[in-house]
Amino acid sequence: MPFLWSRTSPIRQVTPVEFSRLCDAFQQDLIEWFVLGARSQEQLKWNNRIAAALALSKFSFGSDYFTCVIGRKPVGIAAVTRTDGCYIDIGLLATHPGQQGAGSILIEHIVNFWPPQSFHLELAPLSDARPFYLRLGFETLGSRDMRLDVTKSPQWVRLGGKWRLAAYVHLPFYAAVVDAVPAAP
Repeated sequence: MPFLWSRTSPIRQVTPVEFSRLCDAFQQDLIEWFVLGARSQEQLKWNNRIAAALALSKFSFGSDYFTCVIGRKPVGIAAVTRTDGCYIDIGLLATHPGQQGAGSILIEHIVNFWPPQSFHLELAPLSDARPFYLRLGFETLGSRDMRLDVTKSPQWVRLGGKWRLAAYVHLPFYAAVVDAVPAAP
């Protein structure tokens, strides 16, 4: 698939009905990525990631729903709930195991969705996902829960009125799949 660079984020908020439809499409695409007859450790690990994403995507609870669509396919989904004045609970965040970056830009979008005031994101990730959230600046709370306070995390910077992951500040564009690359002039 050809890629172009776009200033338009692949993340958008969707209705609960559209979220349900996108979850179905996400699940169907994941099923097609299973390695049948997996024997190697790498194949088994891949299938476990797909199984975890499938299991997570069946639970769509939240008050706000977001998706990351590359081309025509959803590669990441998130359901979040604003619990009180300063906590946002991420009840679901699942990404396609073959798509890097979808989880990071979903988190970045969620951070910037609400007015810029002090708040925390909280979640209870699968154990395999904990290193990813630690890299994004989440801190461990007890045995399972994690919390992100972007105002105190060195992984986040405020730029142009928005919170950005410091690792991605140098990227002003998003990769976008296109059906055909336009002919050169």
